[in-house]
Amino acid sequence: RAVSHDCMPPGNERIKCMILLVVLMLSVSPAFGISTADSLRAEMGRTSGTRRIDLMNEMAAALIYSGEKDGYGWAKKALDSSAASKYPAGMAEARSAIGSMYSLSGDYKKALDSYLQGVRDVNDNPALPVTGRLHAKMGDMYAKLGMKVEAYAAMKKSLPILLSAGNTVEAGYIANYLG
Repeated sequence: RAVSHDCMPPGNERIKCMILLVVLMLSVSPAFGISTADSLRAEMGRTSGTRRIDLMNEMAAALIYSGEKDGYGWAKKALDSSAASKYPAGMAEARSAIGSMYSLSGDYKKALDSYLQGVRDVNDNPALPVTGRLHAKMGDMYAKLGMKVEAYAAMKKSLPILLSAGNTVEAGYIANYLG
């Protein structure tokens, strides 16, 4: 009998192993009940510090964009934790999520105020990707408020920041707007 050097069993056993692997992969997929929120909660339970704050902000954004009211609560927790930890990028991300909530509800002035505060939180630092996203969102709010000159300036400022951060989809949106 020949000795196989690979770790896969021969013939029908290989097929059984592949089927088992597929079943295991599907059992942890979102289609089988594990949501993004569940995944984020589980990871938050295993982390601390700024990583936990980043996860809170992800949770807030995911819930806000799916229309769930809990998003604001998560953004507020992230904002408070960021302030206590002196983590400006976390504060800015939380304000971005809060601004998105206002924007989705049609309160463009409050959204703009939230985005402006987020930019102040990070001292308008172009090295941080959140700065580019905030300027893009500010541009969108300025446009919705009929402030075209301000919209153009904010979008123009966001483009190089987004490109340097590798956010090509967002940069494409901005480039299209500027065009």
